[in-house]
Amino acid sequence: PWLAYDSEREETVSAEKLADAVLNAIRSKWPSGCDILHIHNPTLVKNRQLLPAIEILRDAGCPCFLQIHDFAEDGRPHLCTDHHYPKDIPYGVINSRDRDLLIEAGLDPEGVYLIANTVHPWSFQKEPGRGYVLYPVRALRRKNIGECILLSLLIGPDQTVGVTLPPYSSPDLQIFESWCAFAGLHDLNIRFNLSLRHPYPELMSESVYTLTTSVNEGFGFTFLEPWTAGKMVHGRRLPHVCEDFERHGLRLDHLYDALLIPRNSFASETFHQSWRRAIMNRAEAFRIRLDPDDLDRTFERLYRSECVDFGLLDEGSQMQVLSCVIEDASLRKEIQALNPWIEQWHPSDSDRDVIAHNDRIVRKFYGLEAYGTQLIDLYRSVRKRKVRHAIKKDVLIRFFLDPERFRMMS
Repeated sequence: PWLAYDSEREETVSAEKLADAVLNAIRSKWPSGCDILHIHNPTLVKNRQLLPAIEILRDAGCPCFLQIHDFAEDGRPHLCTDHHYPKDIPYGVINSRDRDLLIEAGLDPEGVYLIANTVHPWSFQKEPGRGYVLYPVRALRRKNIGECILLSLLIGPDQTVGVTLPPYSSPDLQIFESWCAFAGLHDLNIRFNLSLRHPYPELMSESVYTLTTSVNEGFGFTFLEPWTAGKMVHGRRLPHVCEDFERHGLRLDHLYDALLIPRNSFASETFHQSWRRAIMNRAEAFRIRLDPDDLDRTFERLYRSECVDFGLLDEGSQMQVLSCVIEDASLRKEIQALNPWIEQWHPSDSDRDVIAHNDRIVRKFYGLEAYGTQLIDLYRSVRKRKVRHAIKKDVLIRFFLDPERFRMMS
């Protein structure tokens, strides 16, 4: 019970007591100790005694393996800690970018392991769908719901877009509810919270194809799971996760890198101030100083072209664009012309080959059997190798605060 989040735990104990409790639990099952203590997401500080407890376990001879799925430094200052991250312990990550980042931050390449998540394939009979264009997602802010709404306007009135689940957290929920209200006000062809009213397997089975507009993912299940249900995946390509999938042979070249909109379709100077304020506030939260003049120069370089990627905007600017598209049919046609790949989303016979190919790749490389083999090999390697290394946290913070990759919604 002492491993629970601080917000959920009735009793606070010391790191020493927590470590003793973990060791006692292990020894109650295996008197001589465990082979590996595999700990997920320890650097997101939701239990402030966990990191020092891990160091106590390490010093007691317990062989730990720390797998990072998400970085507190990636826009989560409230989950960041002043405590250093445990050193001289092997780490794992779920994508190659994160592996490269941890090596840059000081870890020994032989002590950082890439281990992908596992995908549970769908088993229902795969028939052409006549239901929603489905965005199978919990609608967090980074899932970029505004872009999903824009696509619902661009793909035509004959297809209804459906989003499956609402978010949990209060900040995400507030933004999500504003999108629901916006869509309702304008009577848009998009539906929310479908999985609260219909079984998810039914929604997936009957979907025409699936959609993703997320601007940030750790792993990216939405790029993998739908193929096993016989569905095309359309939407925004995220290089730092898709490149790993493509190395295994997944065909994702039909995804788009940017959804271009004219810069004059939103108040660009207002957005400039919002962008500048957001990145400065985040830097302040991490106690990092950024040069305002450097930020302005970066903004000019990224955003002063005639067209801008819709996914770079904040929600206020996205709503401005959407309002213009709703009111001005010529703007809608202009955006469709800037993004001709939308015309290729209509289901076709060629989709079958892509679906069949990607289904085979997902089952081969991301199924439970492949995952089990990788994990056992990883554990054996971790047991054999001793590492001497430490993470420099400032490298992580500055990587995610780089204005070139900063996203308002990430």
